[in-house]
Amino acid sequence: AMSPPGQIIRESLTTLASVTVSQLEEVWDEIGYNPEERDSQLSALVSSFRCLCEDKVAEERGVAETFRLTIADAKEEMRNTSQALRVDVDGILMEENNGQSLT
Repeated sequence: AMSPPGQIIRESLTTLASVTVSQLEEVWDEIGYNPEERDSQLSALVSSFRCLCEDKVAEERGVAETFRLTIADAKEEMRNTSQALRVDVDGILMEENNGQSLT
């Protein structure tokens, strides 16, 4: 059975974090960073990762908004065309978010 995507990403992120911290600890041992310096470096890394995640969410929200606007424009064009041709458009096509995804 396949794992759900949420579980897969959690496991991937946990592995990535563990491997990264191990690699950083090796480098920091060589450099001689004290615990405070290590904490500071890890805080900066987590902050950078949070920003990266927030940027990705914002980017994907922008994609969704573009899809919504494209769909709205297409529906308006269908309305105008159907009126010009004096034909009815299937009402289901014109519903707002009838439980379907944007793609």
